[in-house]
Amino acid sequence: MYGAKYHWIIVGGYPPDWWMAEDAQFNLTCSAAQLNDSIQGYISTDVLPLSTSTKMTESGLVCTMQSCNTLLFADSLWTTHKGGNDT
Repeated sequence: MYGAKYHWIIVGGYPPDWWMAEDAQFNLTCSAAQLNDSIQGYISTDVLPLSTSTKMTESGLVCTMQSCNTLLFADSLWTTHKGGNDT
């Protein structure tokens, strides 16, 4: 599943050129060239640690669990929408 009509969203934290590393445990059925083609333009995500502090930030906001969860949900929806409409 790769090509112009596919968008890959992958959890980040991988080293450079991670898709080129050979690993017998994955039993790949595609070539290195296919992997290289499919990885172009992928979206990588990373973990966002949430603060439990109730101190006011420079913006004048306090991150409560409710507001942080709302922002993360909105970001997730935006990413999904954006990825699906850029075909």
